[in-house]
Amino acid sequence: MSRPTPVPALSLVALTAALLTGGCGSPADSATSSTASSSTTGTSSFPITIERSGGIAGFADKVVVAKDGSATVTTKSGTGTCTVTPGILTALARTAAAGVTRSTTAASPGADAMVVTLTTPDGTFGLVEGDLPGTAPEVGALLEDLAKPKAQRTTCR
Repeated sequence: MSRPTPVPALSLVALTAALLTGGCGSPADSATSSTASSSTTGTSSFPITIERSGGIAGFADKVVVAKDGSATVTTKSGTGTCTVTPGILTALARTAAAGVTRSTTAASPGADAMVVTLTTPDGTFGLVEGDLPGTAPEVGALLEDLAKPKAQRTTCR
């Protein structure tokens, strides 16, 4: 007997698609977003922590980004550091500056569900719940990039 698919699982499927296609923008997209970095980076919004867990691959990733763009990355493979590009830093700062202060928790979406959260000093936001419109592509690009060897990365070198 098959069980009906719960709505949170459908949201996770949509998030997964957004995360997987997030790195598909052209280089011009990154250049455009990096020009606004001086007006959108606030001091109270940092550090920004992005965590991804679950999924069929069993993700367990954590990225902590400081105001200057330096990042500490923890994955199942180990820990390292890198510096995020101005475009990614701007997108993260814009998201944090949005001022959403309520904490969100993803409902039990299933055993293979991927959960992505963004935490600032103001709270934790679940990307699946749509609290951070326009951010999933940048977050997805960053997480996808971190799976590559450091020499091949484009968003966090």
